Amino acid sequence: MTTDAQLPDELLIEDDKEIAVRASAHLPLLMLDDAMPRMLIKDVHRRRSFIAIIEPPSRDWFDMIHQAARVRLRPANFIAVEKKSGDTNNAFQDSSLRAAMEVGQSFVLIVMDAEAQASPSVLACADYRFKIPHPANSQIAATLRAVYGNVRIGKLPTAIGATAPASALLAAIRPSEFAGRAVARLYALDQRLSSSPSLADGPSLSDLAGYGAAKEWGLTLARDIQAYRAGELGWAELSSAALLHGEPGTGKTLFASALARQCKIPIVSTSVGKLFATTDGYLNSVVKALDQAFSEARAKAPCVLFLDEIDALPSRTAHRGDHNDGYFHVVVTRFLKLLDDERKGVIIVAATNLYSRLDPAITRPGRIELHFEITPPSVSELVGVFHHYIGDRLSAAQLASLADLACGATGADVAFRTKSAVAEARRAGRELTFDDVATQFLGEGDDDETLRRIATHEAGHAVVAMALGRRVEHASTVSVGKRGGGVLAEAIGNIGTRARIEEQVAILLAGRAAEALLLGESSSGACADLEAATNLVCSIHASLGLGAAITQRAPIEDARHALIDRSFREVVEAELRVLDARCRDILSTHLTRLQAIADSLSERRAISGDELRKLFNDT
Repeated sequence: MTTDAQLPDELLIEDDKEIAVRASAHLPLLMLDDAMPRMLIKDVHRRRSFIAIIEPPSRDWFDMIHQAARVRLRPANFIAVEKKSGDTNNAFQDSSLRAAMEVGQSFVLIVMDAEAQASPSVLACADYRFKIPHPANSQIAATLRAVYGNVRIGKLPTAIGATAPASALLAAIRPSEFAGRAVARLYALDQRLSSSPSLADGPSLSDLAGYGAAKEWGLTLARDIQAYRAGELGWAELSSAALLHGEPGTGKTLFASALARQCKIPIVSTSVGKLFATTDGYLNSVVKALDQAFSEARAKAPCVLFLDEIDALPSRTAHRGDHNDGYFHVVVTRFLKLLDDERKGVIIVAATNLYSRLDPAITRPGRIELHFEITPPSVSELVGVFHHYIGDRLSAAQLASLADLACGATGADVAFRTKSAVAEARRAGRELTFDDVATQFLGEGDDDETLRRIATHEAGHAVVAMALGRRVEHASTVSVGKRGGGVLAEAIGNIGTRARIEEQVAILLAGRAAEALLLGESSSGACADLEAATNLVCSIHASLGLGAAITQRAPIEDARHALIDRSFREVVEAELRVLDARCRDILSTHLTRLQAIADSLSERRAISGDELRKLFNDT
């Protein structure tokens, strides 16, 4: 750390006949000192050669952090890259790196985003890579004391260093005045920033399709925020914390920003996983980064604090048996303390793709107690998603057809494919067409024989499901995301009787049976169906007490392990054979309907539930 008595000449300016400290140089140096890994500090003191990548907190701090690095880390070969790196820049970095290493000199690269701007060679061989946080209040106070003398500094606005632009922050600290005026300016700056939040353009929550119960919570919260601002509700009366979980690409990040726009309040976004990646990894640095995110949100209140990848804080109950247990215990405990502290005006929205990894203390009542699973949008919701990205360039009927093709896709998948179609039409110099977007989902397509087999297989599932009274929502031969075509039908339900489970097994076996009936033989495409059918029959006899014995041989998720027993294996095989014969009888009875639905699927690739029911009832 730099003391007032040891300031380098670069930090000093002559003011009349007195020597004053430049805040624009002193504060960045403090920020750099606090962010530098301990081993790098030792390397600098011992004049060892090193390779370091430094990421400033934001673009407005870039030049000042660059200058601070030149003061603290010289002698070294310094390169600063503000914009995205290209091949020419990469070559320059690599040649500079080689030149520095050949003469035993250190190499320092200052970039906004190392992954995008550093050359692959520098990334691979860097000894140190760290991101400098925005200035903390302790650093601002130390700068005030350096500029105005060793005076007492009162309380500063919470997280002013994170919310204020660098130039505005430093403009408040003017030489030849006194500390009290500078602090007053900082409070005035904080007030102006808090009273005029800026939100990026984008949809509000009411504009988005889907999201179910999460959307209802968000819309209710937006109304409550209005009442809170009008003094009609206390903050404690608001439901102000929620967890979004689900597979990647379902729109959790989009939900958080849309919620902020709906509430007309700012949003502070951070990734818990990124906190570990962009600090030096030491416990103190990670805890400081967590504190700063919460401080910034409190400073902007009312505000949404979006915490992505919250599963990066693993459950303390999942012991790894190494020194990391203590490390993560401290970090998780600190995070819980931040959740418990006074956070009036802060709405917590956390997100994860790995719900099961979360520490139970995070999701208990009183902390983040509302949990919403974000699933891929339904067919009807997909119409709204397509309309959001396409607008009125296609008709309502065309949007409905696209939704049928995209059934099972996430919102992110639809966004990517639709934007690709729009870009291709623009490059071709013409208006967007239905085929432009449909082709993005159909891809190269299957040959006629393969397509016919897939259509027959899916038609079998649909016919048996409808014959057994199950509601079918959709049938498709299109591969979307993790789904390689399929039939979306009413599930067993939370509590399944043996009859209900056997019906489900018959539906699963129906694709294979339909291929044999219409095409003469079955194919390997039924592999996943056979696995699911076998698991269900195993659970009947080994886990659920619905077979001849009520002894539970294994939990439901491990029921198939009982197949190691020959007699059990014979019971399962016999039952599968009976249910296979049952679904073949159903298909034989409805053979004309099976043929009609298979023909329609081959031609159209996707059919809605209403159209399926019409084909089934009219044939």
